[in-house]
Amino acid sequence: MKLRQMSFEPDEIIVEPGQPCVGAFLIESGRVEVSRMAGDRKVVVAVLGKGEIFGEMALVDHVAHARTVRALEGTDCLLISRAQYDALLADTPPIMKLILTRVVRKLRKTTDLAFGR
Repeated sequence: MKLRQMSFEPDEIIVEPGQPCVGAFLIESGRVEVSRMAGDRKVVVAVLGKGEIFGEMALVDHVAHARTVRALEGTDCLLISRAQYDALLADTPPIMKLILTRVVRKLRKTTDLAFGR
């Protein structure tokens, strides 16, 4: 499977809340900041670096992104597209797909409660 390489400049917004999911991003180099708003306050949820992934929750449960992801420095990523993800899941037993989707929904609900949404 050939993954698309993408590069982002420092301070470039990679993902925004409400944006449809194009896939999950695997960081090859650089760092990104994952944040969301809690009322009028920006809360940094995570700083991710090489080998880490973001965008996976939206990919799994087909929901628009809930967080902002911004490059902190020059960052290179590999994009796992929705089509590639769906192809990987094609041979997965339905019960495993259900479990994965439920886990992501519970995590999303817990996160929303923590941030007052």
